[in-house]
Amino acid sequence: MDAKKLMVEIWKRPNGRLEVMLPKIAEDDLDAFLLNYRLFQQDNERISIRRVSEAIEALPLTKDTKASFQRIRRELNEYLDAVPEIQILGEPVDRRSLINSLLYGVYAHLDEKKGIDAAYWERVLKKEHIDLLFVTTLEGVIGFLREFEILMRDVDVELKLA
Repeated sequence: MDAKKLMVEIWKRPNGRLEVMLPKIAEDDLDAFLLNYRLFQQDNERISIRRVSEAIEALPLTKDTKASFQRIRRELNEYLDAVPEIQILGEPVDRRSLINSLLYGVYAHLDEKKGIDAAYWERVLKKEHIDLLFVTTLEGVIGFLREFEILMRDVDVELKLA
């Protein structure tokens, strides 16, 4: 998914009503992202953020590098546990629940409870609304993953110098 393509168009019609054109998500792009994202989220995966955090603590790295990793991890968790700024029909739901209900209810390792959550979202909201909430949430998550990527380059340099 290319974050530069995220656009919402709002048109005012002659009758005074507003028409909103929401972004569309290519299903293949969404599948690819989610199936890789879950590797960072699931604790049983070696590259989960929690397990990488434990490895970072055990490595001979500077306190600043370790603190930077923990800060990014904490901020990502705070972001995921917060309710998005965009709410449809006044439905407050935290970002983590939104991602998990779609990830495990629709795309991977189907879970009956998450499937019920995803079915509820699809019943009360248009697909375009779900896509908007989901894309804006993923845009934020991708930002944190980029921060991790940059920090891991610093980790690589520190380890080579150690």
